Amino acid sequence: YGQDVRKYIDKVKCVRALLDKNGYTETESLLNVWNYVRGWDDNNIVYSHEQRRKIKGAAFSLAVMSACQYEDVDMLMYYDTRPSPFCGAFDLYTYEKLKGYYPLYWYGMFYDMDAWIKAENSADNIYSLCGVDKNGKVLAVITHYTENDYAENKQINIDFGKTGKYEIYLLDD
Repeated sequence: YGQDVRKYIDKVKCVRALLDKNGYTETESLLNVWNYVRGWDDNNIVYSHEQRRKIKGAAFSLAVMSACQYEDVDMLMYYDTRPSPFCGAFDLYTYEKLKGYYPLYWYGMFYDMDAWIKAENSADNIYSLCGVDKNGKVLAVITHYTENDYAENKQINIDFGKTGKYEIYLLDD
């Protein structure tokens, strides 16, 4: 558990290197039981439970999934989609979809794509996933995640390399 996407990626790389170094080059590498946690003390765990239900938790989840797409990790097991304090996808009592549902939903849409498109990001704290279907339709999901609650809005330019009609959906302002 954590709040720093870079630390997740560093650990993923470390595990893959350790497996390979010891002859386990064909062994799957899993990032199992992960989620947003700022800290385990009383103040931070309450804050973490609150943020998992909001845009920050959703942005963190999508940032981790997007960043891991570029790494040699075979599976991610988000903890957890059962209604609980660790669930960012569904409300504990009403089962209503929370903001954290949508990164999981959008990531699932990439299974319908024919190919993954490697996106180049030059902006800090911006994470993206891109794919193309059999008809050439591009799907892109872009998120801005930072642990800084007071970070200013981020402005980026997006270049898909072609003109066309685009639909844009925002999870939050």
